[in-house]
Amino acid sequence: MLSTLRTALPPKWSAWILRTHILSQDFHQRPPVLIYQFGKVGSSTIRVSLRRSPLKRPVYQVHHLSESGIGTYHEKYHKFPQSRNIGDCIAIGEALRAKLYDPEHSVPKLSVITITREPISAMLSAFFEGLNESRIAKFQRVDGSIDPDRVIASIHQRFRRFDESTNRICTWFDQELNTTLEIDVFAHSFDHKQPYHIIRANHIELLLLRLEDLNQIGATVLSEFLKLPAPLQLKTRNQRDRKQFSDLYTYVKENLNLPKAVCRKIYRSQYATHFYSQAERKAFVQKWSGT
Repeated sequence: MLSTLRTALPPKWSAWILRTHILSQDFHQRPPVLIYQFGKVGSSTIRVSLRRSPLKRPVYQVHHLSESGIGTYHEKYHKFPQSRNIGDCIAIGEALRAKLYDPEHSVPKLSVITITREPISAMLSAFFEGLNESRIAKFQRVDGSIDPDRVIASIHQRFRRFDESTNRICTWFDQELNTTLEIDVFAHSFDHKQPYHIIRANHIELLLLRLEDLNQIGATVLSEFLKLPAPLQLKTRNQRDRKQFSDLYTYVKENLNLPKAVCRKIYRSQYATHFYSQAERKAFVQKWSGT
């Protein structure tokens, strides 16, 4: 009902409703579930599935809770003031920060779900998510059609510039999770033979789950983590094949061959080595380099 109402209203009203709804919640009586991670890792699927489950707790999907992260959203909103998505992200982030850091109340218990994804797939998906009519124009031929090889060349340039110290995926855990929840994920071991991990710290229970394992074990792990009375039914959402540029996205995935040195650099990052085994990283290098 709330989602339907927001969709029918202008973006500013949608954000106001979201903010007001979150601030009105009693998180001590009904502890929230935060789906908190960087984008393009299946978070929409989990959000929709949990909201359709018997779970009697509020569920929020958020990418940024830090002041710097929310500040980045404000910069984007200044450029695109009619963007409902950006306005909603700001409202959710700011309202949750206000609730979680309210000096007049103790910090509520939290269940946090963080999904990871192997970095090249995540970076590629983010590249296409950011495409719009103005950005796609530079890849168009004289007849208006898109030249996929120009797209691949642009992706090559972007990936060659990979810098672990500035890459959004590699820095997200320190800039967000560690800053806002005081959990240093990299200080906790991650068993690659059991591709999920639960960290308990103070008032927080954090589930780390890899997107690559979501279809196989996600329903069971999420059900046990949140103590659901029955196995969760995962409802796939936000699929690329339902979106614009889907054919182009498929072509790029099938024809992209990155330099092996670039792939190795990406998979030597702290993020990649923490969540993926040596054998898995070697397979990813072979997949994306074609050798």
